[in-house]
Amino acid sequence: MSSSSSSSPRHALVIGCGISGPVMGLFLKKIGITCEIFESDAVPRDGEGAAVSLTENSLSVLDTLGVRDLILPYAMATKSMSFNEYRGRHIATMEQNANMFLRADLCRVLREEGKRQGIDVHFGKRLVAVKEEADKVTALFEDGSSFSGDFLLGCDGIFSRTRRSVFPDAAPPAYTQSCGTGGFVKLAPRPPTQQQQQTASSSLTSPIPSSSSASHPLSLPSTNGEMKAYFGLRAFFAYQVLDDGTLGWFCNWSEPSPPADWRTVQDFDQGECFHFLMDLFKGDIPLINDIISNAQQQNQKLAKYHVYDLADLPVWHKGRVCLVGDSAHATVPHAGQGASLAIEDTIVLAKCLRDIPDLEGAFRLFQDIRFARCRRVVATGRRSGGHKTASNMFSRWLRDTLVPIFMKGVKTEMEKHYAYRIDWEQHASATPHDSV
Repeated sequence: MSSSSSSSPRHALVIGCGISGPVMGLFLKKIGITCEIFESDAVPRDGEGAAVSLTENSLSVLDTLGVRDLILPYAMATKSMSFNEYRGRHIATMEQNANMFLRADLCRVLREEGKRQGIDVHFGKRLVAVKEEADKVTALFEDGSSFSGDFLLGCDGIFSRTRRSVFPDAAPPAYTQSCGTGGFVKLAPRPPTQQQQQTASSSLTSPIPSSSSASHPLSLPSTNGEMKAYFGLRAFFAYQVLDDGTLGWFCNWSEPSPPADWRTVQDFDQGECFHFLMDLFKGDIPLINDIISNAQQQNQKLAKYHVYDLADLPVWHKGRVCLVGDSAHATVPHAGQGASLAIEDTIVLAKCLRDIPDLEGAFRLFQDIRFARCRRVVATGRRSGGHKTASNMFSRWLRDTLVPIFMKGVKTEMEKHYAYRIDWEQHASATPHDSV
């Protein structure tokens, strides 16, 4: 890099307006760096997307920005997860302090807070190339437009066009032969308990709206903060019921062939998808198909998500460009830490940019601090997902026998991940604390 890179950078280009992009923008503003965010979608996809989990390690980061309280009303708090075999027999329970959000809600709230603070978001900007010069970096977009800044941050996910432009020889994401779907629905109201009657006047309404025209024939009690998971004969299913009757659910199954396009599969026959799911869980505890049928009766629109993994990327930055979140270290969703890792990245990178005078040094320190931790969390996710489906009776018996033992190790690992904290006031350095 030229000597001009030693001066404090003043304007950043942020590629991607998912979760990490807006949070990165808010941290840049906090340290006095202006930015613009560029999103490839033509309009916000506020009505689409699956659920995403945030734990205390990332919520504490959002606390630093003062936005934690903005998102918590949209959370489904999960205190534990119980694992059961396909007939409903309990296998193991793992304590879990997590909050599940509709990804669309989380993105919208963070984006709107950025807008409120003066951060511009440009939609319909599909990156095609990154061009670096002596004193600036320029992003070139498919519509023919271009924008320049002092540095560029790739917050554009596992299929990052930023990564592809800067590291064209990097291995592409690999399909894991796994996919899934899920969502939120409203259940039929249950008779209120005496305590609920006494507190009804002060109770909060659910942030997850229900259709006014939908019928709610299925009625289930609150799971009291517990997510109930089932290892089905052919697939994995989990659900949780809130006190107000909102039910969140998801499922995963094996699918050997990758889709023609990596993007979310949205354009498929909804009736066929529900029929496929009902067949998938035939022979399992009937409650699963009751929940799926209830979602169909409420006209829930399903989206099918294929799970990809990203091989370790040895370097996350080059010149005036740095990768953040899934673009650098994507993890499969089984550990529930993908979004949390990306949010952690934003505060660490902001500290490095704040405290290190030259850009290349800031990027280098950012990777030094984050690399080992991200690699450990990614490894946890890979281990956690391997037992969700089993192909025969023996493998199911073996899995169900070993899960309680396996969960003890996972619980210990996850507690370490959740306990990770980043001190905003501390000077950026690769201390032992930062490497936890």
